[in-house]
Amino acid sequence: MKKRIFSLFIFGLFISAGFAQAASAKKDLVLKVTLDKKNYSSLDQNTKAFVSSAYMKFLQDLTMVPEISVRTPDTDNELREIQKQSQIEAATGLGSEEAAYAADKGIRADLVMNVSLNNAGNGAFQFVCTLSEIETMKLIITENSERLAIAELTKDQVIDGLVYNILSGLNKRGYISSLSADVTNQLLHLDNTAESFQKYVQEYTRQREEAERELAALRADAKTEQERMDSQAQELALQLKIEMAEKNRQIAEENLRRQKGAANADQKRQKEMEQMQNAQREQFMKDIQAIEEARSAIRKETLTSLPLKKRIELIESARGNLSRLENQLAEAIAQNNAYYDEKLQAEIDEINAEPWRKADLSNGAPTQRALNFRSQKINDLRDKYSAQKKSSENQLRSAAKPTIDGYKQQVQANISDMEKTTYVFRSIDVTDDYLSLEVSEFDGERMVWDVYSDFNLNNIQKIDVRQIVLPNTSIPYESMAGTKADLSTDAGYKKYQDTVDMADLYFRTSVPYLYSQIAIKVNYNKSLDIYEAKPFSFQIFKTQDNRRPIISYTERNFEAARRVQEENEKSQVREEKREERREEVAKQTQNVRDSFIRSQHARSGLFSDLVYVNGPFYEGAGASFSILGGGDNFFAGFDNDYFIPYIKSGYSHSRSWDQFYGWSADFVVGYSLRIGFIRPYLAAGIGGFVIGNEEMFDTDLYGFQFETITGADVCFSIFSAGFVYKLKYLYGAGYVDNYGVSFGLNW
Repeated sequence: MKKRIFSLFIFGLFISAGFAQAASAKKDLVLKVTLDKKNYSSLDQNTKAFVSSAYMKFLQDLTMVPEISVRTPDTDNELREIQKQSQIEAATGLGSEEAAYAADKGIRADLVMNVSLNNAGNGAFQFVCTLSEIETMKLIITENSERLAIAELTKDQVIDGLVYNILSGLNKRGYISSLSADVTNQLLHLDNTAESFQKYVQEYTRQREEAERELAALRADAKTEQERMDSQAQELALQLKIEMAEKNRQIAEENLRRQKGAANADQKRQKEMEQMQNAQREQFMKDIQAIEEARSAIRKETLTSLPLKKRIELIESARGNLSRLENQLAEAIAQNNAYYDEKLQAEIDEINAEPWRKADLSNGAPTQRALNFRSQKINDLRDKYSAQKKSSENQLRSAAKPTIDGYKQQVQANISDMEKTTYVFRSIDVTDDYLSLEVSEFDGERMVWDVYSDFNLNNIQKIDVRQIVLPNTSIPYESMAGTKADLSTDAGYKKYQDTVDMADLYFRTSVPYLYSQIAIKVNYNKSLDIYEAKPFSFQIFKTQDNRRPIISYTERNFEAARRVQEENEKSQVREEKREERREEVAKQTQNVRDSFIRSQHARSGLFSDLVYVNGPFYEGAGASFSILGGGDNFFAGFDNDYFIPYIKSGYSHSRSWDQFYGWSADFVVGYSLRIGFIRPYLAAGIGGFVIGNEEMFDTDLYGFQFETITGADVCFSIFSAGFVYKLKYLYGAGYVDNYGVSFGLNW
């Protein structure tokens, strides 16, 4: 009987810290990374957020090296309690030695890396990283960062440089191989070309896909419970590898985009300068340098809060870890209950299998007293195991509670800080993902430059910016020039022209002569699980003079713009519906047309007509036989007519015929149209005729004839019937009417 009550949950505890991972067999070095809780706990909430973001960057950088696997000890105290309880269960027979041993499987670390944040005074902080051997606690590496403000200290480049020094130290001491050129380039930012970043994107995509394949294969190979338990450590390591490879790929893609944007800006500036005269180029360069210095000063403004993207990443990371831990806890409880249910059923089966003793029988059957006694014994057994299940569940929940509560508090604290913070975005960089600013050509009639801004947060997960609609705006000449245009004199008008030309020149440069700035608030919508962004203000500044905006909008302007957009969207929806209706009608019309075309089949088959013949001097009855063939509408074939007429009263002939006959043969072509069961048709033919008496070849009249045929058939499957009218012109004998009924066998 398998007795592994706690083993699954033990492994679950390791991923409860998010990056607490076990090492797979392929990893050469396992680092147990710890964050100094003593210093960390004394920090304010905003500083904690910066440190948490930096800590995630530490782990991400370490996993760039394939030889390294990391884990964190956030749940070590709880783990020890679970291990102890597991050993007690094994000793009392409720568990097993395998379950007790499972706590140590695949989790042994080689080195301990401690990351601490020290307050250096005057608003500066410093990261101190130490690495020690886990068994002897012998210190082998100590690395310190610069003393910087918390927002500067936790920037990616600072962490990258610190991790590079640590990895170099591990290499010198023989713990890992030499760092690859790619890892060195990324940590030291040596080769920041588009080609390099493209290569990193491809490499991390390959690593992620490879890890996903390994994970799928590992899960497919683990068939039994024991195999699944043994592969748990490797699964966790592969999951970390997938997450980190994806994160590194996203960063490489962002760097690639920025590099391309910077390269395009440089090319644009070079072309602009080539088109200038020397004096103009010199003045232009001076102005550009001043604008660049102003832009740098704006970019270096001290951050007062964690960037929105990193804040949401922290929240989502903690929520993901919390969800995984709760799922692991639920699975552990389910396995715990299944184990006790199995033991209960086994003991019940043993009780029911016990033979009845003499005192239990009456006339060979168990007495009611004996039945009640055995039933009570089973009920007591159920109560016993129910209590044990509840007790074990409480122990599991108690062990996990500090970590679960910690994550809930972390999530709530980050959400609270996020909702209290006003986030500001600027279009100061041409490669900025979030806010952009474009200025149109000068409108001389209105004397304004129309300004178009776009704001999106596409690379931030679960963000909703539908409430942010930037108002359309324009910059008057007076706001740019600082004075009204004097259009009454030649000198004033020339100055007006020169100012507009120069302003347009600077608007087209790759440096931001103007920049826009938007401030937003973000709230978490729990029911929709999204982060809703709401606008607070929008302003446009001159880069060299950002003390006073030249354009400023408040929440009221945003609301008006949003109403205009909603009305436009409604109008667009109505127009789209009308267009959809028109397309649907056209589609239905086309379907009817196509169906009608498919239903067409020319008048093809064998046909026989019975007609009344009315000529210029005779009348009578006739019959015709036709064979016709064709495609959809057009047909052709041969028509043979035979009629027996008699001379009308008042007419005579030199031979005074009392009775004679007529015969004709024609080649006909025609057109038919199928409308449901009805098939009208029209045809024309040319051929020859013979009119004689008594003998076929004893003729008196013969020659060419022309005929037109019209009629309509009613079609039933392969049969048809209808009416027909033929008008013939017999050369030398005049016009002859033929009308009657037609019968056909269609093909």
